[in-house]
Amino acid sequence: MRRLSGLVLAAALLGAPAPAGAVVGGSAATGDTSYVAALEHKGPGDSDFSFVCGGSLVRPDWVLTAGHCVDLDDQPGPDAPASFRVLLGTTRRSSGGERIGVAEVVRNERYGPSGGGGGAHHDVALLRLQRPSVLGAPIALAGAGDRDRWRPGAQATALGWGARTGADVLGVTATDDLQQVQVPIVADDDCARSYPFDFDAATMLCAGRLEGGADTCQGDSGGPLEVPGADGLPRLVGSVSFGNGCGLATQYGVYAREADAELRTWIEGHLPPAPAPAPAPAPAPAAAGTTTAPSATAARITIGVTRAGARRVVLRLRATAALHGLTARLARGRATLARGHAARLSAPRRLVLRTRSRLTAGRYGVVVTARDSAGDRVSARRWLRVRR
Repeated sequence: MRRLSGLVLAAALLGAPAPAGAVVGGSAATGDTSYVAALEHKGPGDSDFSFVCGGSLVRPDWVLTAGHCVDLDDQPGPDAPASFRVLLGTTRRSSGGERIGVAEVVRNERYGPSGGGGGAHHDVALLRLQRPSVLGAPIALAGAGDRDRWRPGAQATALGWGARTGADVLGVTATDDLQQVQVPIVADDDCARSYPFDFDAATMLCAGRLEGGADTCQGDSGGPLEVPGADGLPRLVGSVSFGNGCGLATQYGVYAREADAELRTWIEGHLPPAPAPAPAPAPAPAAAGTTTAPSATAARITIGVTRAGARRVVLRLRATAALHGLTARLARGRATLARGHAARLSAPRRLVLRTRSRLTAGRYGVVVTARDSAGDRVSARRWLRVRR
């Protein structure tokens, strides 16, 4: 694929790992991006794993990526699971996070070259991890009810560690930090005019600017294209597939169309069911002679754990409405090990919980509480498994 092959070929010729970089026209990623995965590959003659593609954590132990990202050894069919591993829970490719081996590779059975040979239809694959991630918070796939949120003209966000320019096959413009770029969704007819022999409206989606300047590039293959859902949380609508160059006028980025029926049905058919949302706590009984009015807000807190070190846990917090008086607590059993506080939570933020003693292997609870604009209590809980 054009989003990958030049970078991998240059690395192979130089005997070096495929370099990471930045999306074209982007900036450092913000918010909770713990679901963004870096796919690493080790071929038969390689001494170590090298970064090759992006991906998205869609279940605690499943990563979604591009179909062409799992076929790198010049043999027919996907490469062996042991040749891959996934980095999760960090925005830096050189440090932090967790690396997990791959137990199973499942590529769409209908994957194949597009009509013009420049891309691929049904360009999706799923990786079952050897264990669930403890640092990544899975992203939800956009459903039928989210269709208006990725209509033509809607703003979407693409994320990755790919090159800054299409000419940068050596990674000269590389950066170690995860990047994001805002790109509008493109109408199918416009995309078909740019890719008359390649575009398939059932399995492909275009995003980008007519004048160019904002795009994904080599090394971004398999990475997410997302839009905000009704609850303010990201929804996955596509994965980077291919494109003519990077950031060129009229040459939009092409993504696997994962939020529409053809690919979404396949993806969901190979994944375990998503966990049901935790039920809301029952309201306390009202005193005799009084009535209880429902809260005017439906604020929710999402907890992402981006790093669990020896004596600290780094949280990524976001809420669907502005909150105040926030407290975060790390506990094991009934013992509180660390606390953190924030006056307000009106935008995604990072909060560090520091412990006095080292964290040992086991399961820990993270509990976050705050108050909404009406003074009502809002809380969320997440389990964290530490392996030492």
